[in-house]
Amino acid sequence: MNIIYRRTVAAALIMALASCAPIELVSKYDEQTDNIASAMQKDVDTFFVKIDTSIVPSEAAFGNYKGFYEKSAVDIQTLTTRVGAIPGNGITMQQVETVRENLAILALLHKGCVSKIPTGDQLMKIRTKGIDASIACRKDFGADNDLPDQSKHILLSGVADVAHGLIDQCLNAIIVFEIGKKRGQTAKAK
Repeated sequence: MNIIYRRTVAAALIMALASCAPIELVSKYDEQTDNIASAMQKDVDTFFVKIDTSIVPSEAAFGNYKGFYEKSAVDIQTLTTRVGAIPGNGITMQQVETVRENLAILALLHKGCVSKIPTGDQLMKIRTKGIDASIACRKDFGADNDLPDQSKHILLSGVADVAHGLIDQCLNAIIVFEIGKKRGQTAKAK
């Protein structure tokens, strides 16, 4: 009888302690995620300002911005790895994946590799492969066709405006969410 009593008391104590533990549905604030997303926001804004202020159309050619796409591919992979390593970061990971997808579509549009917004199989390839920073159009990255050097293709201003809005919205969502996490931690500490 004494053993049953001890086990019951131990079980009740464990349940009481467990019920007092805070439940975290999202991860805590991560300064590096915030910093990477903020730096990407600045790079994206700089890219679109340069595209918008190009006086000669050839200044907006893909070849002049290949470095932007290469850096974006590295930055988004770094952010994906960082966010994925932190438990409870599902919402942020979805936002990062959307940024990656939008940047990949932007690269395809900038090179003239797609004639319409990708769907179905093309979209699956874009989600799997990510940003194609090469100067070619490659079907395995979601292009309509395999084409060689597209470095002289320019990004149309209407397309640039829409893409800028979508990418800004996604990066802003990541930054706002991280700041919200930070505020939540600060409020709990008080």
